[in-house]
Amino acid sequence: MENNISKNSNIRFVAMLLIFFGVYNLIGTGDYKQFLVMFKGLPNFAIFSLYIFTVFYGICCAYCGAAMLRLEDWARKVIVVLTSVSVILGFLLNKLAMGNFKTFLYSGKANVSTEMVGQVYIYIVIFTAIVTIFELFVVFFFTRPRIVKQFA
Repeated sequence: MENNISKNSNIRFVAMLLIFFGVYNLIGTGDYKQFLVMFKGLPNFAIFSLYIFTVFYGICCAYCGAAMLRLEDWARKVIVVLTSVSVILGFLLNKLAMGNFKTFLYSGKANVSTEMVGQVYIYIVIFTAIVTIFELFVVFFFTRPRIVKQFA
């Protein structure tokens, strides 16, 4: 019995992290104009699609995280799929986004002093790596057979 409670505690902890991640993702998404800057070079429909996906992803992380507190399997499946898509998009688009962000920082439009530009850029690179590691962890965690059984 105690082992079962421990497993559920792990699920609850990760589900709570997903709720916070979803809310943070929604707060940090910003407006569409920021997406235009970050993904400059892509067609407008692709940028708009990424923006919609990001908002949808944030909502789903929060909503599905709450549903996973009740061990609802559909939420686990949705999060695994959406998080996998997010990781793939990240691997495909991070180079473009980071390059555009660096250009934006050096343009002076970011209101960041020239002394701080390098530090801000390094912070964003580290933050992006942490988010990617978290997303990979979520996919790994919620596809482990022992965890999947908890949702059955």
